[in-house]
Amino acid sequence: MNTAIAPKHWTYDDYLQLSDEIRYEILEGDLAMAPAPDSNHQITSMEVEFPMETFVRTQKLGIVLHAPIDVILSKQVVLQPDILFVSKERREIVQKRGVFGAPDIVIEIVSPGSVQADRYRKKDIYQEHGVREYWIIDPRNKSIEIFALTERGYELHSIAEESGIVESIVLAGFTLDIEPIFQQLID
Repeated sequence: MNTAIAPKHWTYDDYLQLSDEIRYEILEGDLAMAPAPDSNHQITSMEVEFPMETFVRTQKLGIVLHAPIDVILSKQVVLQPDILFVSKERREIVQKRGVFGAPDIVIEIVSPGSVQADRYRKKDIYQEHGVREYWIIDPRNKSIEIFALTERGYELHSIAEESGIVESIVLAGFTLDIEPIFQQLID
């Protein structure tokens, strides 16, 4: 759950002054604190990141990174997506302090407290800033949805629930069988 913590309009400069022991994000000027993810969140993240990283590295397509890393989309928007991909053609946006610009792919893993932010607010922000592909992974519902950016905004490109295969547009040829991802979850 993201919790807003102060009635001030926060900027990236303010954000840099915060302790790095707590995970924060800035959503359109609002500072939010995110609790540590649970085990199922981390298992899901690993099960998705590993095959994506292997595919990207083998094909020499760019770089896959995971939270916590800052994605600075503007002075008022600093997010920490769970997993992201930046193509080699845009590698210069990956700098020591974070990713300065829109990644090609952003993946958010939904937790009970982040459903509204991940499905609506962050989705709108990523769309507005030009993230080409947005994945929403929901471990509780055992589903993955992939939205592709078009001139009309995000459109659902690929979806699977409990079983099936999802396919990326940005990473042409990358598919993911979702059943093994969710088999590792703890009841």
